[in-house]
Amino acid sequence: MRYRRLNLAVLAVAAGLAGCASNLSSLSIEGSGIAAPDDTPVAARDPEIAGRERVAVDSVPYTIAMADPARASQILALRGTARAAVSGTRSIAAAPDTTPTTKKNLFDVVTVLWGTDRKIETRVIGEPAPQPATGPLVTSSVSVGKITYATPTTERGSKLTTGAAIVTIPRTARQAGTIPRPRQYTFLDPRYYRETENPAKHFTIASLRVLDPAELIARANGLIDKSQRFKDQALVFVHGYNTSFDDALYRTAQIAHDLEFDGLAAMYSWPSRGTYVDYSYDLNSAARSQGYLIAFLDRIARETRAKRIHIIAHSMGNRPLIEALRTLQQSGNRDVRAKIGQVVFAAPDVDRDLFSEITSKLEIGLGRTLYASNEDKALILSRQADGVPRAGDVPPGGPVILKGLDTIDISSASTKALLATNHSNYAERSHILKDIQLLIDTGTRPPDVRFPLYQVAEARGGRYWRYVPNN
Repeated sequence: MRYRRLNLAVLAVAAGLAGCASNLSSLSIEGSGIAAPDDTPVAARDPEIAGRERVAVDSVPYTIAMADPARASQILALRGTARAAVSGTRSIAAAPDTTPTTKKNLFDVVTVLWGTDRKIETRVIGEPAPQPATGPLVTSSVSVGKITYATPTTERGSKLTTGAAIVTIPRTARQAGTIPRPRQYTFLDPRYYRETENPAKHFTIASLRVLDPAELIARANGLIDKSQRFKDQALVFVHGYNTSFDDALYRTAQIAHDLEFDGLAAMYSWPSRGTYVDYSYDLNSAARSQGYLIAFLDRIARETRAKRIHIIAHSMGNRPLIEALRTLQQSGNRDVRAKIGQVVFAAPDVDRDLFSEITSKLEIGLGRTLYASNEDKALILSRQADGVPRAGDVPPGGPVILKGLDTIDISSASTKALLATNHSNYAERSHILKDIQLLIDTGTRPPDVRFPLYQVAEARGGRYWRYVPNN
């Protein structure tokens, strides 16, 4: 027990240092100036694109409202009641733009639909205003002079809540796989400095709304109907341990953006505490979320116009996913099963034996792929704390090898940096992102035929693939 506590303490300290290093490494490069004017009439452009500048200029960013309510209230007061009513809707296309031309955009926007069984907390920013008698709970209100936010918390809820978010992604101030956020300096808990959030430099949440089922489906179908490269397809991301709701949104948007996925991007967020010391809480939260995850997948499969649904689960998020897939397979729900496309198990923080027992019996989906690594420090510590190897680890005897599962050892994609955990290489390394893009786009198998940097390897359990970089 003393050894396990020591390892968890080491994990907390190392992860905290890694977070500090991450903040330093995510510093974005200052832009060289304002881009040349775009002569395209704003009225003729897509409403989401046309409103990007308003996200930066005319709205109170969700993250600012949550971190500094007083500042948000001041912003609303300075803008006046009429403008506050417009910006308070927090919609990318909140108001018609009568300006004939506008500056070229310094950032992109990604719409992410989400489902969660987190407890939802409401919070009002600004001056009080009359409440509507009826209507769905939303993260923003058109009431003059105030904004009502509905925020998913770290606590467990008792129902499935769904919604939509709009995430801004800087166009030039980042490399693929990175999620730049404002620098901040903390010691233990107190925050001493935080850089001002800027959509041209950082990922930001421009809009966050809770949607009822009808609104969710309408929004989903609108995104699906606009898809071209990934026509009529959806991509669902399930996050892992120690992940806040906001961070899960950023990761979902980053993956969709870097994969150039133009279909429906969706996320399922289970109630992670978002801290390194709550491993047990997260483990139990993930396990109890499988029913809500099934309901979310079922809603997308049955009620939207998506013809194919791909799923990526990371770390501890693989626990509810494999249980959900087993239940969907056993339920005989052919409508849902027929739409499952590629299933990606990224660095699964799941007991190796449990993962193998469940996954070996799965026949759902067009294909199943496991990305594993022996350089994943998070999984190494998890194995030491739990006493059982994890499914995403590559011990000396070799990785998990199962019939119908393409196992890829991406240990060589890791960095040797002292504070690097190498736990998110699937989403942070350009070669692995490219492989996932090809997997979803073409479905080509085996992996060495799809991607030339994979080589066939052999272990006692059979054949798997190893990533061998060309540099």
